[in-house]
Amino acid sequence: MFRVKFERYLDYLQNTLNFTDYVRDEIARFGVGQCAVNLVSAKAVRFSETFLVDKVLGEEPISEFFLDLKNVLTEAQMRDEYMARTVSFEKEELRKRMRAYGLDELQVEEISKLFETKNRHLDIISFVILLERYGLARRNITSFLKDLGLNDSTIINVFSKADFKKLGIGERDITQVILED
Repeated sequence: MFRVKFERYLDYLQNTLNFTDYVRDEIARFGVGQCAVNLVSAKAVRFSETFLVDKVLGEEPISEFFLDLKNVLTEAQMRDEYMARTVSFEKEELRKRMRAYGLDELQVEEISKLFETKNRHLDIISFVILLERYGLARRNITSFLKDLGLNDSTIINVFSKADFKKLGIGERDITQVILED
């Protein structure tokens, strides 16, 4: 099994092949050349039937970064089993785009290291706030998010929640904040 992005397919595989949640999480994060192998044996075995392979010979794994969308999806989108909960892109492609948008090499390196320290996953809201702190204009961030396949309503949610987070509002309803002040 190579990387599987859709929850529905991961559910099916996990239920059919009976592997752990750890293996499931790893499958969702695989890069090129990484896979899980499930063995079926006629006799009972003393080892796990599913194991992870870091690199399939002949392929050079491509390092991918993932933006987690869970916090910006609407309830309807969360119920949609075909809706991706993350978007991914190759590490080198991200670095190239960030340079094209005017970030310097130090900023590009800091973003890459942040992804690495977070197991290659970042919340999209934190990512957008970081890009804005580095001086990237919202129109450029919007172009980047559209290139990743996000639709306009999701992008609006991203910026709204980023603004709320910067103001310290967090997950509270805006009416609660107004009434408290």
